[in-house]
Amino acid sequence: MGADECNINPYHTYSSERLWNELIFSEYGVEVTGSGWDYRSRKAILAALKAVGSKFAETTEEEDSASEAFRNVYHTNDESLVFLWNENCWGCRPVTCYETGEMSGSCKPKYGFATGTHLIEFASLTDVGFVSDDVLFQRWTNNMIHELGHVFDYRIGEAGRNSISGDLLNRPDGFRTGGGLGTMTWQMSGDETPSEIFADMFLGHIGTGSQSMWADDHFGIVRANHMDSRMRAWIALAINQ
Repeated sequence: MGADECNINPYHTYSSERLWNELIFSEYGVEVTGSGWDYRSRKAILAALKAVGSKFAETTEEEDSASEAFRNVYHTNDESLVFLWNENCWGCRPVTCYETGEMSGSCKPKYGFATGTHLIEFASLTDVGFVSDDVLFQRWTNNMIHELGHVFDYRIGEAGRNSISGDLLNRPDGFRTGGGLGTMTWQMSGDETPSEIFADMFLGHIGTGSQSMWADDHFGIVRANHMDSRMRAWIALAINQ
């Protein structure tokens, strides 16, 4: 039996992908597929699902568990939300590369891209050798939450990005810094587009699941208030869509 397989009983041998999907990710209505995922990256996805679900559960009208709140908001009871490893991910490139069709050099696909309400593609994960494993794991988890923020925005008809204007468009004002990777621990994008800023503000709102993560200054308060005052209505909108 290979290292990537688990023998559940004498009669059935399961690959690790099937094991994770059937016994763990299915609780959230999520499927993780593709050859690039390993044990640590799957753990990062699970940490993100738990954090997002826990935060949603604080806001939903019902006394939902984290997984129930997640499934209700993302509508994954009937259709799975798929995390697909795809090194040829078309959207995982700078926007300037879209028209040229180039897929190499500076246009080589990397990181993640949310395609609608039920698919997130990843071409790579951050690999920074000068930080601790814990910091790198946090960044991977945050990357997953950021992409879930894009999916959430799609679920609410892009109301998230449409709410971003004025001072909220200024980076890095108000975003949490530190954590071993500077501003890029709690900001997954440097783009100043409303879509990318909203996804990072979603990340700041979710934080660790139990604690939101913002800069300890005036702009951090502005971003926190923006999200805190809207998330309950947006969650209700997502559930009822």
